[in-house]
Amino acid sequence: MTNRIETRSYVLPQTLLGRVAACILAAIALVAAFFSFFVILLTAGVLIAGLWLRLLWQRRQLRKQAAADALEGEYIVEPREQDPAIPQRE
Repeated sequence: MTNRIETRSYVLPQTLLGRVAACILAAIALVAAFFSFFVILLTAGVLIAGLWLRLLWQRRQLRKQAAADALEGEYIVEPREQDPAIPQRE
């Protein structure tokens, strides 16, 4: 004769009050998870938008600085002086 020992593992409570409480806690956990995910996405979006605007601003500043640093003017190419030590090409 074999003796069987049963171990019961209940995932949900067996009483009505326990099941109602478990459903309420599960609903609260799902709502908290949804809002946490939403806040994380919103924060990531704001950070990405801030970095993008920062890069645009720096690019604008660099273009403005490059335009201010540009030298404009006219030039004339002057003929070279003849050095007697350098043989001339024909």
